[in-house]
Amino acid sequence: MATKKDLEKMATKEDFDALKLAILELSANVNHIMENMTTKEDLKYLEAKLIEHDKQIYKFKDFVSLLTAK
Repeated sequence: MATKKDLEKMATKEDFDALKLAILELSANVNHIMENMTTKEDLKYLEAKLIEHDKQIYKFKDFVSLLTAK
């Protein structure tokens, strides 16, 4: 049988409620992070666009140099 000292060491309903609230807050924070974080697909898309724009800039500079060449 549990002694009074053993019972005092046990978690109370308030302790469990506090833990439940903390877990819910952490879960909400993790969900927010997951919804707003950059994915590998996002980075691959940006890299492809940068490469595409670099090529366009190079072609434009080449075209301008042909127009301005004497």
